[in-house]
Amino acid sequence: MAFKEITSNLRQDEISLIKSILDARGIVYAVQGESFGTIRQVPSTIRLVVEEDQYEDALVLLKDFL
Repeated sequence: MAFKEITSNLRQDEISLIKSILDARGIVYAVQGESFGTIRQVPSTIRLVVEEDQYEDALVLLKDFL
């Protein structure tokens, strides 16, 4: 299974909505660099990758976020 990066410019507050959109369409994805419930946010790059064969579909679904 090969993955392709959609974006690396996500904000922490966008992740839940983006995940729900991708989940609803059955898009296989991974979010790299996501923090979970930290009190103090440490700036880091959050990367969203999707399965390579679902890349185009994901781009269409997430056009308003990219």
